[in-house]
Amino acid sequence: MSTLGLEAMEEITSGIMLNAFTAAGRAGMDVYDNRLDQ
Repeated sequence: MSTLGLEAMEEITSGIMLNAFTAAGRAGMDVYDNRLDQ
């Protein structure tokens, strides 16, 4: 596998992890906001 392909895979992987982390963070904030409202 070429170095370029490996770097692309790392970029994609970190991008997916960042998206998952952001989505989890948003979901967590929604739950937190709902608790404050009650």
